[in-house]
Amino acid sequence: MSKAIINPPGIKKGCRIFLIFFIVLTITYTLPTTTTASAESNPSSPPDPPKQTVQRNLVTIEIYEEGQDANKIAKVGPGDLRSITFNGNVLLSSDFPGKNLEQVFVTLRASIEDDDWSAMVTPPVVVFPYQDNNFVSHEESFILMILAPFRAPVSEHSITVTGEWMSSPANLAGQAEEGHVKVTVLPFPDLLLNSMDSLIETSPGSSLDFILEVRNRGNDVDDFMIEIINEDSLNRGGWSIELESSTVEDVPSWGYKNVTIRVHSPQRFTIWKNQIQEIIVRVTSLSLPGTDYEGFGTKEYPLFYYERGVYFPPEPTICSIIGIIVFIIIIVWYRRNRYNKWKKETGEEIEEETDD
Repeated sequence: MSKAIINPPGIKKGCRIFLIFFIVLTITYTLPTTTTASAESNPSSPPDPPKQTVQRNLVTIEIYEEGQDANKIAKVGPGDLRSITFNGNVLLSSDFPGKNLEQVFVTLRASIEDDDWSAMVTPPVVVFPYQDNNFVSHEESFILMILAPFRAPVSEHSITVTGEWMSSPANLAGQAEEGHVKVTVLPFPDLLLNSMDSLIETSPGSSLDFILEVRNRGNDVDDFMIEIINEDSLNRGGWSIELESSTVEDVPSWGYKNVTIRVHSPQRFTIWKNQIQEIIVRVTSLSLPGTDYEGFGTKEYPLFYYERGVYFPPEPTICSIIGIIVFIIIIVWYRRNRYNKWKKETGEEIEEETDD
């Protein structure tokens, strides 16, 4: 009776179930770890060894312009092309460890700070073949092309060409010594002239104002001089020209200022006039005389004064003279008309007497 109490059948069955569960759980957690460790200790294909980084001065980048020194300063103006080309070389040091190599690749990249500019290298990759225990060449050339924005403002830009090289099959790698070049945008003059009323009609002896718009199309703040080309001939003909100002100062790039030109036509007695007079205005940049772009900094613009009508001077003396002349003309005309009438009547009477 006591033996049945100490070793009941239910306890033995529960121990067996717990033992089986423990064995399954142990196998579940132990098997993946063992498999992973086995895979890591015995990989199917060995990984590539890491690339060995070596010193930078084994590969050097140089940039020049048509045989000139590096960092040649170029200029961009309204008459220049938007693309600027520099030549460059990738130099492989004679100390380069070439044993057991086939070739060396150098990948080139160009960078410029301004987003409106762009730069690229052609070709983007240069190759140094290794044959007969020596490199075929220690120098490979490339072209650096820089694209400037249209009418770029006055500025200076630095362009950097970087390079990353890698050998094959030795898995050597490194950075090339960078190459630098500068592009300086010099100031250039340019302008545009315009007037809303370039032809104005008025009566003789009048005065009128032309409004001339002077727009600065250069790439920097500029000053301009205003002059009338044919002013001497106009003065000899009795015309008078007044400029609001002979200079226009501090006009920003792509900004404009208006200039008033007052024209006085001759105040002479005119019975009838129907004539156009041309006034030629010349505007010249003052900030950049003698530059390569001087032709862009001078423009001419014609204004037309159209006289149509009559003019009687307002002065009393002239009016009196004109009145006397008109009075004399009327008297002469009246007396001549009376004389012709009397002569006609007298002639008819003589003919009647002759007939009788």
